[in-house]
Amino acid sequence: MNPHFERARVLLTQHRPEQAELELRRALVDEPDQPIYQAILSLCLRDLRKHAAALKEARNAVANGPDLPLAHYAHACALDAVDEFPAALDAVAEAIRLDPEDADFHALRASLFLQMENPDGALHAADEGLAHDPANADCATMRSRALLLLGRKSEAASAAQHALEQDPDNANSHASAGWIRLQQSRYDEATEHFAEALRRQPGMEWARLGMLESLKARRILYRPILHYFLWAERAGPRMRWGLILGVILAIRLAREVSPWLVVPLLAFVYLTWTAKPLFNLLLRLDKFGRLVLTRDERRATSLIAVLLLAAVASFVAAAATRDQNLSDSATLTGTVGSLIAGLAHGQTPFLALGVLFAAMVMPVAGTYDAKWRRKRTILGVYTIGLFLAPPLAIALALLGLSGGATALVGAFVIGFIAFLWIAQAEFGKDEPIE
Repeated sequence: MNPHFERARVLLTQHRPEQAELELRRALVDEPDQPIYQAILSLCLRDLRKHAAALKEARNAVANGPDLPLAHYAHACALDAVDEFPAALDAVAEAIRLDPEDADFHALRASLFLQMENPDGALHAADEGLAHDPANADCATMRSRALLLLGRKSEAASAAQHALEQDPDNANSHASAGWIRLQQSRYDEATEHFAEALRRQPGMEWARLGMLESLKARRILYRPILHYFLWAERAGPRMRWGLILGVILAIRLAREVSPWLVVPLLAFVYLTWTAKPLFNLLLRLDKFGRLVLTRDERRATSLIAVLLLAAVASFVAAAATRDQNLSDSATLTGTVGSLIAGLAHGQTPFLALGVLFAAMVMPVAGTYDAKWRRKRTILGVYTIGLFLAPPLAIALALLGLSGGATALVGAFVIGFIAFLWIAQAEFGKDEPIE
């Protein structure tokens, strides 16, 4: 056996993927077409988040070892890392065809079904894996997650406990138990499980996100928002879109009855977009919470903090000057229109300005929620355009071009609403943002 490969295997058991990558590449210098080395290198690169390189090595492994189950498994893992779920399902199906008794292959298949919001398929795949290996902790963990999404909480808790009993050192099992504790409103226990998962696997994003949610749940105001997000995850895309359309219809009906009925509905929509970054901002005041936030999340909270400070300053100024210029506070059109009208008459409509600053938190939050670089870039340019539209409309109004100003206000409002739909679409998949 190649000595570099042997050293790489030892390094991987010690969770030292950087050094393992170097040894595997040295092994491939000696045997450049060895599919086992290529497959394991692909898995190593995936752990290092070098997704393009991982996919390349996995494809080389499949080309050089088409009958090697590990090659197809590595290919499925590399595709999973870039959210190519249908292709990943095909790859792991081939691995299972070649070796149907490997429970790890079934666990990966279950994980893919979960990410495609198909808990029934995930439960079936996990059960198949457990039929071959009842002690497989990953299959037991996937089973608990599937049961949780199917609303079978007590069974999910039992499955998670079984997974931990099978392998108390399994980071996935601790992370799964943490998410179940969040569903059960047992926030301190959830924090302990997420901390254990991160101790055993520091780079586990699923556990880090769970830790963020459990820390934010210490604040009572965040708890109903957290449970809404957890419900939305279980409900599936059709139910979520149905809820969005229902809220839009409710806003229209409420405006016919009383403008004040619109306020709680708008607040709900606002918080579904901004609650996570707003409470992330509060975590920056926590000595432990700020360590869990990524650099990207801290950057997002900084921008949002600037917008909120500007909004608060504008509202304070409005109260001090008894500003009454915002006559139609329930619409963005009224907000920007009041802003233009006030400035055109030599006044500063602070109330309209404050609403505008607060509203722009939504596209900023949506932009930073995008995890793909190309999508982030597209939404970022879009958000900058939204930022520029009101001052340009004001400039046109001051120059006496009221028609152009009105058209730009209309474009801003339509663009703002369109952003809320576009940001939820899946597009621009390339390299994920770390």
